[in-house]
Amino acid sequence: MKFNFNSKDLLKDLEKKQLEQDKLISISRILIRECSNSIKLMHANDLKAAKINLLKLKNSINKLKKAYPENKTIVQAVWQEYAEAYLFLCCLEKKPFPSYKKLGLSVQSYVLGLLDLFGELRRKIIYYLANKNLKEAEFLFSIMQTLFDELLLFRFSSSLLPNFKKKQDIARIQLEESRIQILQARWKYEN
Repeated sequence: MKFNFNSKDLLKDLEKKQLEQDKLISISRILIRECSNSIKLMHANDLKAAKINLLKLKNSINKLKKAYPENKTIVQAVWQEYAEAYLFLCCLEKKPFPSYKKLGLSVQSYVLGLLDLFGELRRKIIYYLANKNLKEAEFLFSIMQTLFDELLLFRFSSSLLPNFKKKQDIARIQLEESRIQILQARWKYEN
């Protein structure tokens, strides 16, 4: 008996999947760049343009999810960036965070996006302190502290939440650096 398997079909299917993945990676990079642009607009205090950009992004991300349901890992990076950008906008507008379900995101992308949010909050705190706006800096710091305290309760394997521990450690550093700068600013403004 001769052993046979159809390697040509396997190769053909894998090559097709590779092409789809390459296309998806290319689209994902563009969407991630657009998330970054939204964040830049927020740092430039152009919240209206950032909102418009995020709305367009949400539509594009939803189309991407439908077009490539098998490639969740690649799409997850886009979801994570979108979560970070959207939640940053919520902070600046002083609005409550919507759930990951309401945003149409995976729970992993949402949680990792929350941790990435610390960097943007830190940047904005520095901006506010440089402009002697201690009240807004303290408001954003209170969000950081609340998020950090809540996320300390999370204990999951890295296969479920990749880079969670590393991101959590970075968030802790950003929180403490922000705390020091706010205390210094408070002391400076009071004396």
